Amino acid sequence: MSFVKKYFGDKKAEVVLFSSTAIALYGYDQGMMSLVNTNYDYLDTMGISEESPLVGVIVSVYYLGCAVGAVLASYLGDAKGRKPSIFVCLAVTTLGNLLMFIAGLGFSRGALALMFIGRIVMGLGVGGIDAVIPVYSSELNEEGGRGKALAQEFQANIFGLNMAFAINLGVTNALGKTNQWGQCVTHTKD
Repeated sequence: MSFVKKYFGDKKAEVVLFSSTAIALYGYDQGMMSLVNTNYDYLDTMGISEESPLVGVIVSVYYLGCAVGAVLASYLGDAKGRKPSIFVCLAVTTLGNLLMFIAGLGFSRGALALMFIGRIVMGLGVGGIDAVIPVYSSELNEEGGRGKALAQEFQANIFGLNMAFAINLGVTNALGKTNQWGQCVTHTKD
């Protein structure tokens, strides 16, 4: 019960918990495309081969979006406030997810282009979240607690990354690389 009181009775602890969850999902997202990009059904849906350089481009445009999103969201956070910036970033991330979901439905024409757009849009949102949430969290903590809060958030990032790798391993071993369920199970965030 003390855990509940500690994290859900103190506003600053709630922010660190929320921030850590967002950063853990960022780590999960980083690790999940490794399974999706090796799934044969996904590659077939996108119309690309396993050895195609487009597989790497699909991954890299996301990080391009993250870099641009971090800069834009930092500016928005300074101009309009952290909470509105977080909301906008979450909305943009959701839109990117929706675009990637539509791309994965199996339309032969335009699936790859829509996946590129979805990855960039999602990157804008996730990069923004990654830039704004740690700043917001540190602003709400006392001077002595800022380092601990940031360390917890990025420990959560590594936890999310490891969680994605564990899911990748389990799904690949259980379902193989030729099963669409592997694509669907892991394509919840990324």
